Amino acid sequence: MPEIERVQPAALPSTGGGFTHVVRIGPWVFISGQTAGGMDGAIVGGDDALAQGRHVFRRLGLAMESVGGTFADIVKTTTFITDAGDFEKVRQARAEAINSTPPTSASITISHLARPGIGPVRELLLEVEAVGYLRTRAVEEDTVAEVQHLQPEGMSPNGNRYTHVVKVGPWVHIAGQTATDESGNVVGVGDPAAQVDQVFKNLTVAIESVGGKLTDIFKTTVYVVGEQNSEPIRIARAGRFGDKPPASTLLIIAGLARPEFMLEIEATGYVE
Repeated sequence: MPEIERVQPAALPSTGGGFTHVVRIGPWVFISGQTAGGMDGAIVGGDDALAQGRHVFRRLGLAMESVGGTFADIVKTTTFITDAGDFEKVRQARAEAINSTPPTSASITISHLARPGIGPVRELLLEVEAVGYLRTRAVEEDTVAEVQHLQPEGMSPNGNRYTHVVKVGPWVHIAGQTATDESGNVVGVGDPAAQVDQVFKNLTVAIESVGGKLTDIFKTTVYVVGEQNSEPIRIARAGRFGDKPPASTLLIIAGLARPEFMLEIEATGYVE
């Protein structure tokens, strides 16, 4: 059984015992959502999303360093933003932090964030959680797996801001997929069923790029914009996985990276 290590890095603010910043299980690293909170409790960057973003991604790097890794070892991120108008600034901060092989990513607009011991606060503009894979730890434990970063043909261009598919051994992480086609156009504006169709086309291309199929996806997170769209999207996605549906979480959110998007689905699969 792999070692489970729980780490509260000295370089990160205290959590007050409410949660653990970093949990390592063998070569896998799970990082709690990081915000722009400073060591003194103040918010770094004020009301500037770029400044807050730079601090958040710096904190993610420090989290990885606490278990012997670097930002380059991060394979998956999920970004929560309180104002859709800040997406470009957050993308800039992320671009400054990533290397040539960026992680998969999903970006979600929510109403507000919270601080340990304080509750909801509107001054925090973003939070990013992450999953990493330590190649050096895998070598030491003789469990090393090949890490592949894939931008499959037939999926929307993303300027290498993130990676559509990261495969670590048999584990497949698929970035949040929206209703964009291979040219980057939004399909089915205002039509939940059409957007679901395009999202599943993208998920199919993604899993097939590593030799898998939709039924090899075992976990999805579905982000739906607005309660009014939840039932049409539930109906449209029913049966998409045949008789082998994955474990799934559906969240009603305030918005996505573009106002035309009605849903986004990120997924995890297993393909040997």
